Amino acid sequence: MYGGFITPPNDDRAQFGVMFWHKDGFSTACGHGTIALGYWAIAQGLVQAPENDSVDIVIDVPSGRVTARAACEGGKVKHMDFVNVTSFQVAESLPATIALDGQKIPVKVDLAFNGAVLACVDVADFRLQVEPRNCQVFIDIQRQIKHQYAEFSYTDRYDIAGVCFFENVSDSDERITQKNVVVLADGLIDRSPCGSGTAARVAVLLAQGRLNTSKTLRHYSILGTVFDAGISSLATSPVDYPACVPWVRGTARLVGKMNFYIDPNDPIYPGFLLR
Repeated sequence: MYGGFITPPNDDRAQFGVMFWHKDGFSTACGHGTIALGYWAIAQGLVQAPENDSVDIVIDVPSGRVTARAACEGGKVKHMDFVNVTSFQVAESLPATIALDGQKIPVKVDLAFNGAVLACVDVADFRLQVEPRNCQVFIDIQRQIKHQYAEFSYTDRYDIAGVCFFENVSDSDERITQKNVVVLADGLIDRSPCGSGTAARVAVLLAQGRLNTSKTLRHYSILGTVFDAGISSLATSPVDYPACVPWVRGTARLVGKMNFYIDPNDPIYPGFLLR
């Protein structure tokens, strides 16, 4: 689960801004959070849903400016596209050694920038599948990878935010299908297909020559929910790998509403961290 502090936009070309947060602090981006915020903006009346058309909800996030594009039918949102910042692979086949079941397993790690930096690892390297019963194993491996690349930094601003564990399902002329689970921060599992993780996979698959503007990615989560994704446009790359603007399509649901209260007389105001 993610949260978001809504802020004023950087200028009048965006509807609002957001600071994404989770149990370990703040993050520079959140794809599924952007999709959810698109639904929220329409539900709150900040943006009017057209009868049978699409509308853009432009949002300022720490990594740049992103768009939630709502496709509407009968005045209701049918699905939401998250149009990300420019994304690209930043490193490929980096070596890592993982301790698992008493063995030392050598693996290759690809890194991609998508508003954050995510590492991508094939679960076949561990003879695992993306299933809930393997959650703790993925957490353990993620911590090892982050530890081994703790000194990595892209542009001295972005360290490795998490690891996208992917499982190849199929590959046709029209679509690549994969299943994935992203482990963020200190062992935080994304139960969605992860918008940022999906954008990372789009960037890596583009760099590998497996994805292009006419081919899409279908990305299943560890729970079986799905995002579809593709390349909105190619972009100028700041690195030696090709860059693109990915789109990620999903849905969201409003499931509740609650209030938090801040009391300055609270002895632990404004909050606490135990680790």
